[in-house]
Amino acid sequence: MQQELSGHLDLPAPDQSARSWITLQSFYTAETRQSQFLQLLLVLLMIVCIASLGSLSLVQPTVQAATPGASTQGPGGMAITEGACTATPQDMRYLQTPDIQPANATLLSVWAPAGRTQKDIPFAQACAATFVAYYESFDTRYPKTFESGVSMLSKAAKQTFYLGNTDGKMDKHMDPQWRKNLPQVQQNASVGVPSISDSQYDNGKLFVGLEVPYLVVITKKDGTTQIQNAQMHVLLNAIPPDPAMGGTGWNVESWQEQA
Repeated sequence: MQQELSGHLDLPAPDQSARSWITLQSFYTAETRQSQFLQLLLVLLMIVCIASLGSLSLVQPTVQAATPGASTQGPGGMAITEGACTATPQDMRYLQTPDIQPANATLLSVWAPAGRTQKDIPFAQACAATFVAYYESFDTRYPKTFESGVSMLSKAAKQTFYLGNTDGKMDKHMDPQWRKNLPQVQQNASVGVPSISDSQYDNGKLFVGLEVPYLVVITKKDGTTQIQNAQMHVLLNAIPPDPAMGGTGWNVESWQEQA
C-alpha cells in the first residue's frame, strides 16, 4: 500500500536477453528495409533502361554503290554470295509446248570448251524462264516479293540489284521512288519457252543470252485486271553444277526488260 501512495511502482529489472533480442530485431528490420530499398531502386533502373531501348528508332541501312575493295553486303548486312538456279525442265509449265530441235553446230562449238552440250540447253531455258517468272511476280503489299528472284543471281548481279551499278543505280525493284509510285497491285507472270539468242566463251567463262517471252496478269486494288505481253533478255553464266544444293549449273548475270 505504501508503494502505491508514493506514486512509484517497483518494476522488475529488465531482462538483458529481451533487450538483446529487441536490438537484434531492430538491426534486421533496418537491414531488410535497406535491402528492399536497393531492390526497388534496381527495378526502377531496369524500367528506365528498357524504356530507353524502346524509344530507339530502327535505322535502315543506307544503300550505296560498291567501290573496289569494299566489302560487299546487301540490306541489313546480308552477305552477297554467288547464287544458282535450281529449276529443272521437269519443273516448268510453259505457256506453249517446248519445240525440241537439235542445236546448231555453231552454238555447240562455243559451248564445248565449257564442257556443255545440247542436254544443258533445257536447264538454261528453265533457269532464265524461272527468273523472269519470279522477277515479274510480286505483291506491292509485301515488299519482300520484289526480291523473289535474287537467289538465282550471280554475285555481281546481286551487287547490282542491291547496291547499284557503277552509276549507283540499283534495280528498280529496290528503288524507293519506284515503289512509292507503284499503285497497290498483285502481278503474276507466266513464261513462254526461252530461245537462245547468243553465246560467248571468254576467259574460261560461258555466257548465254536468252529471250524470254512472258505474260503478266495485273490485279488492281479495285479488283480490275489487266493483261500484258512482254519479253526479257536474260544473260546466264555457266557455273559448276551443285547437285547437293540442287544447282543446275547456271545463274543469272544480267536482265533487261524489252518493249
